[in-house]
This record gives sequence, C-alpha cells and structure tokens, in this order.
Amino acid sequence: MKLGETICRLRKQSGMSQSDLAEKLEVSRQSVSKWETDAAVPDLEKLVKMGEIFGVSLDGLVKGETEERGKQELPPIPAPVRERTKAQKAGIVLLCIFVVLALLLAVSFGLGGVILGLPVLVPALFCLFAKKHPVLRALWADFFLVHAYMVAATGIQAAQILLTPYWTYEMNYMRLAIAWVMFVCEAALVIGTAVVLSKGDGMTGKKQKAAVVLAVVLAVAVFLFNFLPVDWLLSLYEKYESLFWLFLFRSWGEIIALSAFGTWALRYLKKKKEEKSL
Repeated sequence: MKLGETICRLRKQSGMSQSDLAEKLEVSRQSVSKWETDAAVPDLEKLVKMGEIFGVSLDGLVKGETEERGKQELPPIPAPVRERTKAQKAGIVLLCIFVVLALLLAVSFGLGGVILGLPVLVPALFCLFAKKHPVLRALWADFFLVHAYMVAATGIQAAQILLTPYWTYEMNYMRLAIAWVMFVCEAALVIGTAVVLSKGDGMTGKKQKAAVVLAVVLAVAVFLFNFLPVDWLLSLYEKYESLFWLFLFRSWGEIIALSAFGTWALRYLKKKKEEKSL
C-alpha cells in the first residue's frame, strides 16, 4: 500500500478531516491533500508525529504493514475527545481575571473599567476561539492595544531608545526605561512570530504572495517615513495637533514587516538546509 493511501485510511479511521490533521501537524490542508494523493512526501518530523497521532509505528506508517499483518495489530483509535487545550484553559483564566478586574475598576471608572480591561479580555477571546496559534494572536492583539495606549497617553515609543546617550534627568529616566521595555517586548514578539510561523508550511498560493507584497509595501513606506522632511512633519502637527496615527503606522509597519521578513528568512534557511542534507 502506498504511503498516501495509508495516511488517508488512518486519518478516516481516526475520524479526522484533512483540516483536523493539518491543524495537529501545523501544516496547511493542501499539504495533507498532496500527501494522500502522493503528489508530495511529508518530512521525517511530520511522519513521526503522524505515527504518534494514529498510534502506529513509523515503519508501519511508511510501509503500510499495519494492514498486511492484520487489523488486530493496529491499536484501536478512540473517538476524538474535545478536550480543552492549554491555550483555552489560559483563556478561561484570563476571562475570569477580566471579570474581576472590570468589576473592581467599574467602581471608580464606570464603563472605563471595561475599556481598561481590554488588554485582558481580547487575549482571552483569542485563546478561547482561535484555532491556530492562539497565544501568538493574543500577544499581537495585546501589543496593538497597549502600544496604541502608550503612544496616545504618554507619547513613549520604543524608538526613543536611540536617544539614550543624550537623555537627561529633566527628560525623566522612567520614560526611557519604559521605552527600553517596549523595545524588548517588540523584539521578542518579532523573533517569536518568525520562529513559530517558520515551523509550519504556512500560507500558500495567493495568500502567501499577498502577505509578501504587504510586507514589502509596509517596509518601503516605513523607510520613507523615517526620511520625511522635518518641516513637513511640523506642518502636519500644526494641522492635526497630533501625529498619533503616523507614529502608530510607523511602529506597527516596522514590526509587521520585520516579522514577515524573519519568517521568510527562517523558512528559506530551513529549505536550503533540507536540500543540502539530501
């Protein structure tokens, strides 16, 4: 029996769809479809993981010996049980924290208490309902919310760390410390996103091309923004009395573009390493 036929048989026997198996293996549904039609072959890591999911040995999965030696050697696969994942459990905890926090803040701030609790509520919802990379999506949501608040309420940005050698006591060292914390968090988010997304097959076809185009456009736009004439920026400030949205665009554009480029770079290096090993 061919490998594709074995994968298809075991998947159906376990009551999973191609999307279910793809989610467990952190690949696209198209990848599973290609494996089952023998249009492509999964790598060793994915084969080992499939063996664990189906409860068969790697040898039995590759050679299809589980059927040839009799179905009695194939361990029965129980019906899938909808157990809560770690992310969903974390989401429930965060939701409980939000309820308590909102009630406490509502005493002093009224409806504002709910708004102040959004950095807890939004990640909780992502952890509960996002099927793929829930924690990563929750972190991105929190980044957008907290960063927007910091820029609007305090004017502090991660880019201010460039002024560290020229910072004075009158400029408040606490603001500089917060800028460094923001920079470390943003760097961790970029690196973490690139590492997580580079492990799976990720987006394919038109979606992948659209993501690459978006990343390039953002990178170019942010690059040009950094070289805008100061007089032009001052004229905008006098007109709108705030550069809030421009600063948000600059910071968000930088972190999205860097994350996309880092993901592509890690995938490229991984692909070259696999080709070299062959």
